[in-house]
Amino acid sequence: MAQQPQVPPATDPATGGAPAARPKTGIPRNPGRHDLGMKATLLFPNREIVERYYVPLIYTACRTCYSELEPDEIFRRAEGGEIDPAKMQKLISGVIERAYAKGTARLDHFLEVRPFPRDIADPEQRARIWEEFRKGLLSLSGIAFFFFGNKIVAGQTVLADGVLKEFEIASDQGAALLPVGATGWMAAHLAAKMLEAEGDAPPAIIEAVRALNQPVERISQLIQPITDAIRAIAAN
Repeated sequence: MAQQPQVPPATDPATGGAPAARPKTGIPRNPGRHDLGMKATLLFPNREIVERYYVPLIYTACRTCYSELEPDEIFRRAEGGEIDPAKMQKLISGVIERAYAKGTARLDHFLEVRPFPRDIADPEQRARIWEEFRKGLLSLSGIAFFFFGNKIVAGQTVLADGVLKEFEIASDQGAALLPVGATGWMAAHLAAKMLEAEGDAPPAIIEAVRALNQPVERISQLIQPITDAIRAIAAN
């Protein structure tokens, strides 16, 4: 049987034959992606948002792979109650079964969910564990989306400083940062900062942040811009 010729890595004569520098693209270098393509982390600010949107979002992600419908239409039907919750859960379970059926595949290459460790009494221990938790979660992702970002303090709704910390950690770890400014609060603040300093990020990311900063009437209208953003970053 003929053996395929080995193609040597590209080299740069200016560096004495060392491997050529990796060209700058919209995709950050991140070991958490390995050879699996892009992974995205969704950071939900509170329990109410999770209970309302989590299953419809995961269902949309799974269903988009083989549906003729646009992602925003899938999400609209899921979030609006037009799709039986049991059907959505069945599809998500099918993704899990598919992952295990591959034998050598790991479930967390397909789907990963981690509960945030909120109920830690000691303030110093809580801060330390939250820091490590955020670092561990964000290290898995090539793209990090940031939604909303608010909390209640003394009866007042204020910006969530935890979302700012997550943004900074994701930046340090080389993830593509995509605050969804249209959801307001800290996400809008972060989007404004990125757009003010647009030269600090690749053009594909800035264009995505700008698109996700446009006002919408329904949250389902963000599904298509988010999908477009992922495709644009992957293509660059």
